[in-house]
Amino acid sequence: YQQKSRLAAALLAFMFGTFGVHNFYLGFKNRAVVQLVVSIVGLVLTCGVATVAIGIWGFIEGVQLIIGNEEHRYDGNGVILRD
Repeated sequence: YQQKSRLAAALLAFMFGTFGVHNFYLGFKNRAVVQLVVSIVGLVLTCGVATVAIGIWGFIEGVQLIIGNEEHRYDGNGVILRD
C-alpha cells in the first residue's frame, strides 16, 4: 500500500469533513459512508443539525491528524501516515 499524507488528510478533513472525504482518502470506508449519509439525510430530516454535528466531527478529526494523535497515525490499511 502507498503511504498517505497526514497533511493532505487533515486539509481534506477541514474542508470536506462533513462529507467524510478524508476518511475515504485514508481508507476508512465505513466511517466515511456514515459521515456522508448522516450529513445528507440529516440535512433534510433535522434541518441541518446533524450536518453541523458531522462537520464538527470532521473538524476534530482534522485537529487530531495535525497533532498526530496515536489513533490517527495510521490509515485504514495500518500503514503509518507520512508527514
